[in-house]
Amino acid sequence: MGADGTLVYAMLRVQTGAARAEVAALAQEAAAYSPTRASTILLIGFGAHGRDPQTIPRPDDFDIDRSDRQHLAFGHGIHFCLGAPLARLEARVALLALFARFPRLRLAADETGRLPQPSFIGNDYCNLPVVLTAGEANGRREAQDDPR
Repeated sequence: MGADGTLVYAMLRVQTGAARAEVAALAQEAAAYSPTRASTILLIGFGAHGRDPQTIPRPDDFDIDRSDRQHLAFGHGIHFCLGAPLARLEARVALLALFARFPRLRLAADETGRLPQPSFIGNDYCNLPVVLTAGEANGRREAQDDPR
C-alpha cells in the first residue's frame, strides 16, 4: 500500500460503501440532464462511476497504480463528505496494521462464498472469511492463533 493511500483509493473506486441513494429530481437539474420531470424519484448509483468503461479503462481490474483515482464514495460537490479525509486515514492505518500483523492474509473462499448484506443502500457483505496464516511480521514469527 502506497504512503499516499493508493490501495484505499482503489478500494473506494471498485467497492463503494454507499452504493445507491434515492433523490427527488429538482426542476432545473432534471431539465438540464435528462427528460425527467421535477419531483421524480431518481436512483443514483455511486458505485457505477468507478465501473464505467467510458470513464475508466479496464474498470473491473483492481489496480492500485492507476493514475486516475476518481470515485464517488464520499459524494460530490456540496454533498461531499466532510469526514472523507479522516475516513481515508482510518482505512490506511487499519489496513497497514492488519497487513503488518498478517502479511499473508488471503480470502478463504471465492466470490460465491460471500453473502451480500441485504441492503438497498449498502454495498457490503454479511461475512468475509479469511485465512490468517502465520508469517513473518516486523522481524518476528507470528502465531496463527495468537489472541493478541
